[in-house]
Amino acid sequence: MKRRVMSMLSLLSLALSIGVGVMWFGSSRPTGDRWILALDLPQDPKLHDPFTAQHNWTLVLTRGWKIDWETNNWKRWHHRQLTLPYCLVVAVLMILPLNWIFREWLRRRRRQSGLCPVCGYDLRETPMRCPECGNTPCSKLHT
Repeated sequence: MKRRVMSMLSLLSLALSIGVGVMWFGSSRPTGDRWILALDLPQDPKLHDPFTAQHNWTLVLTRGWKIDWETNNWKRWHHRQLTLPYCLVVAVLMILPLNWIFREWLRRRRRQSGLCPVCGYDLRETPMRCPECGNTPCSKLHT
């Protein structure tokens, strides 16, 4: 179950990093050097109260190396803006997929060399069960 959840999170992270990479590539055009995601929290017009605070959030992805956090407050209007470079977002989103690829490579390498895929213990003497972790490896290894 844990491996399945990590695999799904890795796949989601990979898809997001590919999406941000595509936006990064698309921002190289002369017209678009940044991408803006604005979140304006809507208010119900029926319950409109002039004394209610207005909160706005903005995420700006830029081509440069600028990391910035801005907060602007004016009367009942609150605006927060986070500016991040594309390369940082792609790097952070690629951590899980690269970790998953490394673990799968390590697991396959251990299986091919006759080691326990979980802990790496040598299974030549006890091919049916690992004495270290109790894992039962697949029977294809020792036929």
